[in-house]
Amino acid sequence: MKISEIVIRNFRSLKDVTINPYQFNIFVGQNNHGKSNLFEAVEWFYNGKGNIQDIKHCQAAHSEDVEVEIEFSDVQLGIEQISNATNQEKLKKVWLFGISRDG
Repeated sequence: MKISEIVIRNFRSLKDVTINPYQFNIFVGQNNHGKSNLFEAVEWFYNGKGNIQDIKHCQAAHSEDVEVEIEFSDVQLGIEQISNATNQEKLKKVWLFGISRDG
């Protein structure tokens, strides 16, 4: 299972960012230009921890949401590699639900 796209909106310094990662990625840039915010947004996707007002982009309107979307490819292969059978079955149900809902 691989991340094929990351979409971040209104997360700290990242107003509207879409990243399509490759097999190997290097993030280079000056200090205070959002590299850490990118990784913190991915962490927030998985954990959902933090005060929303502290992580919301400073120019976002009150009604705008903080959004982090991650799209995965090769999901079936990733599910099959999970060693915990209970977790594997849970993810299969979510994956199959997504397929039946989308088409």
